[in-house]
Amino acid sequence: MDITSLLNKIKNLGKEAEFLLKELNNDTDSLLIQDDSLINHVTSKAIKVYPDEERSWTQSPFPAMLMSAEAHCIYRLVKMLGEGNYADLGVMNGGSTAIMGYALEYIKKPGRIFSVDLFGRLIDGKPVGSFEVVEKLENYFAKNFQFAKLQICQGTTDEWAEKLHEKFNLIFIDADHSYEAVKSDFYNWSPKVKEGGYLLFHDTHFRSVNKFLKELNNEDWQLIEHIFRLKVYKKL
Repeated sequence: MDITSLLNKIKNLGKEAEFLLKELNNDTDSLLIQDDSLINHVTSKAIKVYPDEERSWTQSPFPAMLMSAEAHCIYRLVKMLGEGNYADLGVMNGGSTAIMGYALEYIKKPGRIFSVDLFGRLIDGKPVGSFEVVEKLENYFAKNFQFAKLQICQGTTDEWAEKLHEKFNLIFIDADHSYEAVKSDFYNWSPKVKEGGYLLFHDTHFRSVNKFLKELNNEDWQLIEHIFRLKVYKKL
């Protein structure tokens, strides 16, 4: 690696750490104001964020509200787990769904990604999210992915938890961040994860998400990774 590339990589890591620290110190009720364990974790992870690994997901045209290390963590987990079903709860711009697609495509293993979001559905007379994301994702998957298949699930995570009876290798929870919603997503979706599969929570710096995870005392799940705002649990 030349010196320019190395300096750019260090600069990007610094920007990501600075972004998260700024969020942590934002004086709002929804965020953890002083969580030293999380701040320290940022520092340690910024030093070694999956160095020198291929990152085909960086080609994605879909923006993800993820730090690059969080995105790569999801990507490498899907690569490791391989063939099977995956669920993305809270799709927003489609970034996390695309990351899963790239992982399956790279290892050339068939898999189906269930993308759950309101996608422009009316709530109290106002659209939540955008249906344009659906069209963009469907077109992109059809044109670019042979092994990764997409299933759009328009509606709430509660509704689709009742409709779907598949077992999943991995479920990414990043939908409604209220305490009750996170709790509901866990109890509705965690039974659908295969033994040895993974449940991922994003935005764990939110008070509501963090509160539920601190209360979670389930012998069936082991916290195996905590990188920036992402916590990864394995089903035992």
